[in-house]
Amino acid sequence: MPTHSRSAMSPSPMNRHHLVGIVLGTGAAMLATLTVVQVAQALEEPPGAAPPAASPATAPADAAPAATATAGSVVSSEVLHDLPAALTDRGVRGWSVTYWSATDEATGPDTGEDLVQVTGLVLAPAGLPPTDGRPVLAIAHGTTGIDPGCGPSLTEQRSTSLNAALPFLDAGLVVSLTDYRGLGETDEPVVHHYLDNRTAALDVIDSVRAARELVPEAADRWLAYGHSQGGGAAWAANELAPDYAPELDLLGTASAAGTIDVRGWAGQAFRGELGQVDMTVLQYLLESESRLDPGLDLSDLRSARGAELWGALSGGCDGDTAARTDAAGRLQPGDIGPQDADAVADLTQLLAERAQPQGDLSAPLLVVVGGRDELIDEAWTQRAVARARALSLGVAIDVERQPEAGHANLDLTNLRQWLLARAGS
Repeated sequence: MPTHSRSAMSPSPMNRHHLVGIVLGTGAAMLATLTVVQVAQALEEPPGAAPPAASPATAPADAAPAATATAGSVVSSEVLHDLPAALTDRGVRGWSVTYWSATDEATGPDTGEDLVQVTGLVLAPAGLPPTDGRPVLAIAHGTTGIDPGCGPSLTEQRSTSLNAALPFLDAGLVVSLTDYRGLGETDEPVVHHYLDNRTAALDVIDSVRAARELVPEAADRWLAYGHSQGGGAAWAANELAPDYAPELDLLGTASAAGTIDVRGWAGQAFRGELGQVDMTVLQYLLESESRLDPGLDLSDLRSARGAELWGALSGGCDGDTAARTDAAGRLQPGDIGPQDADAVADLTQLLAERAQPQGDLSAPLLVVVGGRDELIDEAWTQRAVARARALSLGVAIDVERQPEAGHANLDLTNLRQWLLARAGS
């Protein structure tokens, strides 16, 4: 099955002046740890809850042949026999899964699809399901790297990812956890589209379709949650859902410290206001863009020292190589990012084109922001919310502001309750 090097929904790779696409909102190790560990801690159910009764395991569906595959259909799956005790004691079933996702949200069964393979995990609770089935929660992770093999299902983050799903499993939801395209180990490797919210949103939506194929009791009702990189994906999924997956019923999405609109990073980088952690995140974005467009000229987007450190910064997954950590510690302000005013303008334009909102919301949205977020300016997200409210009249948009919280220490208790309320749990 052919693949595109770049999603058709993304701006073309800077065949403009200089180009590129930047940044997220969290430094490498910080984001990776945050996504799963923070969620696991903040969403964890109080101790002492009685585990539900176990139910028989469900056999995975047969993989769809490539010739007849559609977005969300399963390529292959494998039962997880090494789940943590916290899940096995509850009778939770789990699968590692490879599924198809589309390269463009405009494709579908009636228009033809150009598909790529994506990996992830699917988890299902024990016990008898409701007569109308179990809602599916898609969890979208934060930064874990940009190389194949960096997906949470394949790294040390897997166990904490599973723990993050626990309170939702206890509430009776099926959970899908995508790795995003380019971060798994697949038969047809593709480049990871770092901080491309709309491309990641397709992977999120199609993880729900894959979960429904694997778990017979999974209903068409679904929700999504993400933090940082995943927060941008969850917001974009809300916009894309009705047209891309009309057979699914979206109940709501939640975005915490999401990469919703980060065009301000271009000017910050040029003025030397980004710290080392911020610059490593920006470097991931620029390296991802250069892989999508090998003709991209990086000379206006890094200093001489930045170019010297580039190879070490580009290797390995988040926080797992001494070389990347050492290179990050040698960065000076201005080493990563636009080197002149024209490059600032080009980068700002690209980021503006990737910013949300890009259309109407289709379901309620919760946005959680920290007043002390050191990576994503709260004002940027608040302006995005204002634009979304103007576009999506009649759709509930809730904002929870935590004045003393930073990027990695948001309290997600209310977020969990918000999602479960919409799931009817």
